[in-house]
Amino acid sequence: MVTEFGGAGERQRARWYPAPDRYPRQWAALAAIVAALAAAAAGWPHWHVHTLAATITLLECATTAAAGVLLATGRGTRPTGLCLLVASFCWALTWLAAWNAGPGPLIAVFAQSLFFTTGAIGILYYPDGRLHGRPERWWATGGAITLIGGQALLCLATPPTLYGFAGDVFWPRLWHSGRSETIVLIAVTVVSVGAAASFAGVIWWRQRRLHGVERALTLPVLALVAFVGLLSAFVQTGAITGLDRQLDTYLLQGTLALSVPLALLAVGLRRRWAEVAVADQLLQLTRPPSAVRVRDAFRTVLRDPTLDVWFWVPRQGQHVDHTGRVVTLPAADDSGPAADNGRWRLPVVTEHGAPLAIVDTDPALRRHEGLVTSALLAGRRALENAQLQTEVQARIEQVRAAQMRLLQAEASERQRMERDLHDGAQQRLVALAMRLAAVEGTVVEPEARRALREARDAATQALGELRAFARGIHPGQLTEEGLSAALESLAERLDLAVELRVDDVRPSPGLERALYLTLAEALTNAATRASRVVVRVHQADGRLVGEIAADVGWHEGGLDGIRDRARALGGEVEAAGTTLRVRLPLD
Repeated sequence: MVTEFGGAGERQRARWYPAPDRYPRQWAALAAIVAALAAAAAGWPHWHVHTLAATITLLECATTAAAGVLLATGRGTRPTGLCLLVASFCWALTWLAAWNAGPGPLIAVFAQSLFFTTGAIGILYYPDGRLHGRPERWWATGGAITLIGGQALLCLATPPTLYGFAGDVFWPRLWHSGRSETIVLIAVTVVSVGAAASFAGVIWWRQRRLHGVERALTLPVLALVAFVGLLSAFVQTGAITGLDRQLDTYLLQGTLALSVPLALLAVGLRRRWAEVAVADQLLQLTRPPSAVRVRDAFRTVLRDPTLDVWFWVPRQGQHVDHTGRVVTLPAADDSGPAADNGRWRLPVVTEHGAPLAIVDTDPALRRHEGLVTSALLAGRRALENAQLQTEVQARIEQVRAAQMRLLQAEASERQRMERDLHDGAQQRLVALAMRLAAVEGTVVEPEARRALREARDAATQALGELRAFARGIHPGQLTEEGLSAALESLAERLDLAVELRVDDVRPSPGLERALYLTLAEALTNAATRASRVVVRVHQADGRLVGEIAADVGWHEGGLDGIRDRARALGGEVEAAGTTLRVRLPLD
């Protein structure tokens, strides 16, 4: 006897039977035996003559019932399992037609309709226990009305002899018109075939939305069910003469339907096999282990291209991605999946319980928790090795981030100094030059006029030098008009023919100024030897890229300053022939 404790109170409930969730195989075997016995009893007048048909039908009922129990005790597949369990006993009751007496045939035809209805709806609930979108909800309602309501119309308008039953069986026929019989028979047949075709259409609509592991494990079942549904609908069309032909039709439909539970069981075995094989696959994909390789291995094994891995860095007390950059996770609250945009995030710990990483996956993988857990356990050692690498990468990223902050502060300070010079000393020099020119116009003595002119020229010269000095501190055009205008102004001062191809990219002021200074130094070096250059600035792979293509080659000795400035920011400089390429990581 099992005792269960409820909610907040002391209430307890005793069970005299073992819980199905704890003993699924035993319950599946019991359900299979009961369903087979029910089918044997229902069709006994037919079975003692047709042994092969009996074997096939009993196997179909037992397999469907066992699959139903196994799915009903699984996570997310409970509705599908319950529908299959009901369908197995409905198919057993269908063989009451073999008695051809009393209410047996009437129960049989409705059991047949209920079998197809519950089986189809159960497949629509597979594998996550819910209907996906309006098409599936509409079909679940319309299919039940069509299959069961259509059978009711047939019983009210047609005689039992139309289906091969004896004329004296219990049959609720109300309309005895031949015309109404024909109309109802044709209408129900057309609608039934249409329901089967629409079910295939819903399955096609569903498979377009599947991806990854979900598609690999679900698509074979959906395709098979759509095929079986169409064949079964075309088999059951028109009038049937003779009970043997009616029972042969049942046998054919049952044989086709047997493939559905077998496919579901095969998918379950495939899932188990995938959980076992994932360890070897991960070991092969993570040699040698690295943060990027481990992430890509998980993406391949779990068929989730959006999967990401964030490693725990104990020294920083933060999670970082494969590049060492800090990842800010949403605070835990009661808002559920919305707090992390619906993603499924699984914490991974070491054998000693220390934090190791967080694996961010598609929420659809929740329905394959066993596979995900197996993958995480198999990849834990590779995650530990990759964690050591990301710790080093995180330190490098800290240095780069600190350097970037210094550049940001330096850029802000230089911009302030340039603005102060422009608004202060430059304006006063301009005013002084204008005042000297005005005074010069009122003085008659030649010596005094010459002295004033020299003073005005000196003020103008000082103004030009001050402007050049201010541009060296921080080009005003870089802030006001962007990198393209600043480079164009620099090319004019260097008297160099430059073709600019600058994309619409505006990084942080510090990074923009760093790229400008790097390109300015390269253009200054090229101005002494090249007659024409092409400058291109664009963004690629999370990096800000500046390229200078000149009509002369680059000397390695003249690139040391450029390389040092780029490496300080975590970037790189590549000189290939006449092209110099600078790559700086974006903030």
